Amino acid sequence: MSNLLRSFFQVVVVLSLSIPFAGYAQSVAAASAIEYHFPLDGSSFVPTNSAIIVRPSLAVDRSSVSSSAFRVSGSMSGVHAGSVKLSDDGKTLVFQPSERFAVGEQVTVQLENIRTTDGQIVESKSFSFDISPTEHATQSNNSVFVEDQSPISLDAPASLPSDWPQMTVLTNDHPAAGDLFVASFSAATGAGSNHAYRMILDSLANPVYYAKPARMLDFDFKVLPNGRLAFCEGGYVAGSQAIIDAGTKYYIMDSNYTVVDSFDMRRVSSSYVTDFHDIQILPNGHALMLGVDTIPNWNMSKDLPGAKSNALFVGAVIEEVDNSINSPVWVWRSWDAGHYLDTDAVNENANLMGPVVDAVHANSIQQDTDGNILLSSRHLDEVSKINRSDANGSFIWRLGGKHNQFTFVNDSIHFSHQHDARRISNGNLTLFDNGNYRHFAVKIDTLIDSSITPPDTMYDTAHKPFARACEYHLDMSNMTATLVWHYDHDSTIESTAMGSVQRLDNGNSLVCWGLAFNPGIGFVDQPNITEVRPDKSIAYELHMVAPVYTYRAFKAPWKSASSGVSSSTAGGQPILGEPFPNPSTGISRVILGSPNGKPIQLNLFDALGRMVRSYYSGSVATAAALEISTDGLPNGSYRLVLQSESGTASRQLVIAR
Repeated sequence: MSNLLRSFFQVVVVLSLSIPFAGYAQSVAAASAIEYHFPLDGSSFVPTNSAIIVRPSLAVDRSSVSSSAFRVSGSMSGVHAGSVKLSDDGKTLVFQPSERFAVGEQVTVQLENIRTTDGQIVESKSFSFDISPTEHATQSNNSVFVEDQSPISLDAPASLPSDWPQMTVLTNDHPAAGDLFVASFSAATGAGSNHAYRMILDSLANPVYYAKPARMLDFDFKVLPNGRLAFCEGGYVAGSQAIIDAGTKYYIMDSNYTVVDSFDMRRVSSSYVTDFHDIQILPNGHALMLGVDTIPNWNMSKDLPGAKSNALFVGAVIEEVDNSINSPVWVWRSWDAGHYLDTDAVNENANLMGPVVDAVHANSIQQDTDGNILLSSRHLDEVSKINRSDANGSFIWRLGGKHNQFTFVNDSIHFSHQHDARRISNGNLTLFDNGNYRHFAVKIDTLIDSSITPPDTMYDTAHKPFARACEYHLDMSNMTATLVWHYDHDSTIESTAMGSVQRLDNGNSLVCWGLAFNPGIGFVDQPNITEVRPDKSIAYELHMVAPVYTYRAFKAPWKSASSGVSSSTAGGQPILGEPFPNPSTGISRVILGSPNGKPIQLNLFDALGRMVRSYYSGSVATAAALEISTDGLPNGSYRLVLQSESGTASRQLVIAR
């Protein structure tokens, strides 16, 4: 063979070997990249006991999961041993150091020798972060949970406690089906637990269930998508409206009101304190939680001349918590690079110049339909959308506040100090607009305006605030936020704090007006809960005598037969309410009945019209709540069909886990 021909074959062989190999190397690198880690590279003020979270892009081989895959070293404390847990997603690894890091040191993390389930090696990764120069501050009045008293029901009524809140149903005009979920409290100074109850009320304000808080106050009492109940017991430490008690904790109850689970940030990350404002249970069973991190000796004077150089700074934290491994698997912090600035608050209520700076005051959280996160930050007058697929948790958009990216349409006054921002089924965004500082909107571009007088001027006659429920359509192409519906009770309701709005299945909106305090007259006595139709007529309204209020209110089908099958659905036809929750993840509830007392039968049919489950056969005098199980059925769209001699009623039920 000639030298020329031999060289040709060598080139062919080299090319044929190198091209596939190069492609293989590229596919390995792309498939085994680290898509998220916490703490972020270069982040600061990390707690001394912080977990380290790493998520490759592919599922991890459990046999390769060991502490040796993490080389963790502190610049002062040296090498750290620890334990490694694998989340139930099969990808997320959590390293928990055995010993705390030293305050003020830099920590370096080196990842190596982690394999994916198909045998690929996860990319080596190195990142570093700075530990807070001081331990993060926590305060607690008490933190011992005491089991609740036995529940009561309408079937076995009991005399109500002497401090039961005084309530009056002002309007009851064919409201949506369901019971009200309320956690009442007295806002009077020194009231303690007087008038404080979590309660389920029927449409006549009769209690279906109630229990008194065991130690602090209850907040955010609601039905979860999986049919269980959640409430938070906690609140602020005595004398503060910024520092949340470290004993604050969420509890999960089954339908018999037995506590079966709990979620507490201090249990899983210790330096962050659970925020009582919101919790959401995700389809994977994890909890999406709000928290606070209180950092001492924060230097506000570097950005604001005259501000404190040693302020107590209260920042916001979001965690996704996997209770199966007792660990957070995703963390977002408000002060990390590219997130909020400590001067983004739009008014003096955040006390930017004072000793305690509550600069964010996050109060609602939701996983959006695309998996990203919606966050309401009251002291920023802002609703933000956070990109979960971005390793840094950057913003997709910001609505309201100093960094507003939208043009408001049909809304010249904008929202202010809002609560409860929610994506609803039609794709729009609802929120409760407290309106505290709406008259300062013209100064929104000014960081500090010396002409703004103390907060009590918000109640002067020229700028008296009023609360409202708002629904916005967000046009992401043109970046417009169009107010398509609102309800303000003829501009008569004040709301200093708290509040919520829930879009019900029948199109009505349940509005909780929160707490109202006017420096000129004290606590304001006004309706607490209003259910309003799309045409703004009132279907239901409940008043609790001030100073008793509730942080939020929810409506959902539960166990009360009298709790709200609208009488407009009666007339001989079978009654079938909207199932809740819908989509169903295991257990849902539905109200059914036959006003003429004839036998009825409730069955479930799949998309092909095949009956897959029979739930009820018998008669109901008027209406009753029925618990139905979807366990064992595949995800998909189904139809509940209620049949009687008089006719048929049906409802769609979606199963999604």
